[in-house]
Amino acid sequence: MKNSNTIGINLFSVREHCQNENDLARTLERIAGMGYPSVQVSGVGDIAPERIRQITDMHGLAVCATHENLDTIVNRTDYAIEKLKILGSDYCALGSPGPDFFRPGGARELAGMFLEPAKRFAEAGCRLGFHNHHREFERFERSTFMEVFLKETESAPVNLELDVHWVMRGGASPEAFIQTHGGRIGAIHIKDFAVDGGEPVFAEVGEGNMNWPAILKACSDHEITMFIVEQDKPREVRDIFASIDLSIQNMRSMGLL
Repeated sequence: MKNSNTIGINLFSVREHCQNENDLARTLERIAGMGYPSVQVSGVGDIAPERIRQITDMHGLAVCATHENLDTIVNRTDYAIEKLKILGSDYCALGSPGPDFFRPGGARELAGMFLEPAKRFAEAGCRLGFHNHHREFERFERSTFMEVFLKETESAPVNLELDVHWVMRGGASPEAFIQTHGGRIGAIHIKDFAVDGGEPVFAEVGEGNMNWPAILKACSDHEITMFIVEQDKPREVRDIFASIDLSIQNMRSMGLL
């Protein structure tokens, strides 16, 4: 899996340090110094895409992906595509559909909203993905939300930005899910799963209980090569920059870069 992978950090992880141009520049300098080759633009303040591109270029960072909200993807599709072009990327994912869709019929409704935008992304040479949390593995009318969403989007180029931590928190096996649905996965959101004080926590890659050899083998089997670190919250034992640095160090040890 070495050398051909796209490795990035989701800026949502350090969102409190990306709300203006000066903070973004300082943050990207630190990220580049850790050895991250690319970033996912998400959770950033109101900064023009052109300016984000200038700042990422200044620090030798590529933009591997973006996150957009549902309204932008559905009603401002051309803008979302143009933003990708400006940033030099070709991959956009919906970060979250919001809680209203997690009900009987909700997955089918959301899937229907994805079909036309996904085709327009593809026509522009871009890809549209869906980022999961744990509720996508909740069952409504006998099937999980995820099962219905995947079935209802088979006719369009919709893929998954699969967050393996949230798969595990949803009660599913990340490695088994990847082996079954690998052809639908465009990127992996990579973080670990641990338990602290009886509660599930977001852990740095390699610092939790996930079966990384099996997960990475499944990714290799399906030629999945984009891995984006996401640390939703800092852990109490270290600050967020120490966390994302630890993740990339452990990913090096795993042979991911």
